Amino acid sequence: MRFGLLGPVTAHDDTGRALALGAPKNLALLTVLLLDANRTVSLDRIKAALWGERPPASATSSVHNHVTRLRRALGPAGGLRLRAAPPGYLIEVGAEELDGTRFTDLLRAADAARRGDDWPAVGERARAALALWRGEPLTGVVLAEQADTAARPTVERWRQGRLQALEWRFEAELRAGGHAALLPELAGPAAEHPLLESFQRQLMLALHRCGRQSEALAVYHRLRRRLVEELGVEPGAEAQAAYHEILTHPAAAPTPAPGPTPYRPPSQLPRDIADFTGRQGQVRQLLDLLTPAPGGGPLGVVAVSGAGGLGKTTLAVHSAHRAAACFPDGQLYMDLRGVQATPATPSDILACLLRDLGEPEDRIPASEDSRAARYRSLLADRRVLVVLDNARDAAQVRPLLPGSAGCAVLVTSRRRLGGLAGAVHLGLSTLADTEAHELFAALAGHDRTAAEPAATARVVAHCAGLPLALRIAAARLAGRTSWNVSTLADRLADHTRRLDELRVEDLAVRATFQMSYAQLASPQGPEEIHPALAFRLLGLAPGPEISLRAAAALLDHPAERVEDALEQLVDACLLESVAPERYRLHDLLRDFAAERAAAEEPTGRRRAAVGRVTGWYLDSLVEADAVLFPGAARPELPVPQPGHRPHGFRHFQDAVHWCETERTNLVRATAAATEHGFHRTCWLLPGFAWAYLNLMGRWQDWLDITEAGLAGARAAGDPAGESTVLTARGAAFMQLERWSEALHLLRAALRIRQETGDVPGQMSSTCTIGLVYRRTGQREEARAAFLQALAFVGPPELRKREVTVLANLALIELELGRYADALAYSERALRAGREFNELPGDANTLVTKGAALSGLGRDAEAVAPFQESVMLARYIGDRFCEGMALARLALALTRLARTAEAEAAVLEARAVVEVLAERAAAWQADAVRAQLDGVAAAALTARGHAAVGQAAVGQTAPAARSGLPA
Repeated sequence: MRFGLLGPVTAHDDTGRALALGAPKNLALLTVLLLDANRTVSLDRIKAALWGERPPASATSSVHNHVTRLRRALGPAGGLRLRAAPPGYLIEVGAEELDGTRFTDLLRAADAARRGDDWPAVGERARAALALWRGEPLTGVVLAEQADTAARPTVERWRQGRLQALEWRFEAELRAGGHAALLPELAGPAAEHPLLESFQRQLMLALHRCGRQSEALAVYHRLRRRLVEELGVEPGAEAQAAYHEILTHPAAAPTPAPGPTPYRPPSQLPRDIADFTGRQGQVRQLLDLLTPAPGGGPLGVVAVSGAGGLGKTTLAVHSAHRAAACFPDGQLYMDLRGVQATPATPSDILACLLRDLGEPEDRIPASEDSRAARYRSLLADRRVLVVLDNARDAAQVRPLLPGSAGCAVLVTSRRRLGGLAGAVHLGLSTLADTEAHELFAALAGHDRTAAEPAATARVVAHCAGLPLALRIAAARLAGRTSWNVSTLADRLADHTRRLDELRVEDLAVRATFQMSYAQLASPQGPEEIHPALAFRLLGLAPGPEISLRAAAALLDHPAERVEDALEQLVDACLLESVAPERYRLHDLLRDFAAERAAAEEPTGRRRAAVGRVTGWYLDSLVEADAVLFPGAARPELPVPQPGHRPHGFRHFQDAVHWCETERTNLVRATAAATEHGFHRTCWLLPGFAWAYLNLMGRWQDWLDITEAGLAGARAAGDPAGESTVLTARGAAFMQLERWSEALHLLRAALRIRQETGDVPGQMSSTCTIGLVYRRTGQREEARAAFLQALAFVGPPELRKREVTVLANLALIELELGRYADALAYSERALRAGREFNELPGDANTLVTKGAALSGLGRDAEAVAPFQESVMLARYIGDRFCEGMALARLALALTRLARTAEAEAAVLEARAVVEVLAERAAAWQADAVRAQLDGVAAAALTARGHAAVGQAAVGQTAPAARSGLPA
């Protein structure tokens, strides 16, 4: 595909056909994404770009709509490039596909040719760059003020780059003797930029060489007068040299300047690998930092840091080769051996560098300071790129930095070199899934990997985005023709042996990690935690990320001391800091950390650490659940850990945010508790997590956490725990429309509760069985089950369950067309539920109440409960309830002839349908669509809308109360 920003914003498919991009906001969305191509643009930035500082309440839904339309406009192939990338979206574009990127690359290439005095190449590349321009950049795009302001620097760089390309193209043609043909073209830029000396000088020379000496002199005097009057300066040296040529060499071409003194620049860069794949964003970033901008300016130091095996050296060498043409005085490369037991000393490195720069052995000073001074002197007037690989720390690097503004330094290290003042730091992480797949396929063979896509995806996942692991895995596969990709994937599946598999000849992932682990510094005082101990225990943490509070529980130390140890691991690139007080250990490092824990920590200490951290997740979940579902009946609360500090969740959304952030960890904590014998913890976790997972539609996580919890409850011989998890698991199968499995589990739970005399549990199980009947169309059976559940009412602890049963009775009466009974039950549920302030239940019951009012022909009264439900559903993040409330609101508004409001509600409901479909909640998306069909029918028969509405009321009921266990 081709995308254009240098003029009207355009997109062309692979055949060259221009694509119709649709509405202005689609065009604005594409522009914002292309300006940050291959990088995530947050949802907040997109909304600000489309609507400004005060986007409408429906902005999020509208963005999803615009993304969908833009994908459609880009076609099947183009639409795949535009993908969700939390917290927003990104568009994937190749370097040759976006005219702005291509323009910058051509300009950089022209500048490199200019520095090498290759003017024919300068002209060719400048002409190609200028050919990309089709007018003023971003023509026809309307961006809100904030986004427009943010785009201006990029647009201005393009404009200045175009002027630079024009200047270089004119210069190339002047040097080739094309002054006569050039004169008409020069007149325009010279007039448009009267103070830009380059165009005035070129116009002077072109006139002079065409025999128009007086006009050439007039151009100079006019330039001088303007500069003196407006800026108070004289013309620069180049303009004065041209003036001197006109006076002393009438109508004669200039004599070429003598060439530079012969100098053999060092060219020490290691070979660039032919199969370099991925990291295109980082390559462009390094080129931008290393390559001098048109017009010059000081260059600096770029430090690339990251864990072993991430490909820092490969990236640095590849980028250095790409930038080499900009450094005509040579490229120096030194391995500082920072990961070895005896790193190279700065003094020894300086001696090697001086020899490489041609300094005779007898003139190399003895002291480090004198060597550094001599090194800086030799580079003072040269443009040299210095690559310093495998640095140990900033102290090793500082003496090796040139003093010349024309030199650049690229450093790689396994530590973040924060002590390098003024350096730009680029932290390297693992490859994205797409890049990792491309690298493995390129090395293992595209035909071989394409034949087994699922197995290839497994291998790539097991390598955790680590380039070294991918290369080793591909090398092992390439050397074993009897293996297929599935063989390799199966061998890598066992995480306890994965590091053994990732070894070939002298390359080994484990050995790479071991070098970094061995360099961890010992603590400075008795109260400090050894970072190596922290690293080992992190290998036992249940999830890919860990918060500081969870780590404090894991290590059994105060958070302040734990943070110091974790930050040392971050500096050593053995741990990532993904957010304040939040850390990530990628999968292969986790395997290595777990290995070290097994080898160096006693069994009892490892088990105790797992018990503390899984207990912390349970304590925190209990606190969050109490905020999300106040008054809800739950299992008997565990005793919090003595050192546990409450989160103090401020409100509903605060608790939801914690649950969403820790969702994966909660599931894995359940499995870890089961594995290490903490059976009560492992069934209590799903016992407190199901309601949140149901609210957010996290079906697979719901199944995973209950599977582990069920194993733990049975291992503990705890019937209450087993029945709790069976009921929760049955409800999960119900949400996935796996009816027979759901009923089997729910009936098994009911039997256990009947045998143990658990009356509250029987009430919950019976209600949940009624929900399955309702979802399978057995409405009378569902009603009977709900009435049976209601008959259990009596003890105070059943009060909350009574609210749930009443809400479900209201729902089934609505579907049976008994609108007065549905209204009565819903109002009873809302009154009874006020003491609990459970927002999810209220939001759904309000939809039922509004639908019952509509069924009774009281649409004007129904609008308020629908609107209140929409507000609550958005607040708590219940998209299904929001969609149902919006669709039913639209129907009521249509019947009331409030057309504009109805259409707005329909648009918002459609946006919710897209979100539900993306969640793989097909039945929920279908339910909202069914309601929207009723709205469409009502709109077509405006006068008969009441009859249509009566039929639509019973089509699909609003979101069901789950009726799950305590």
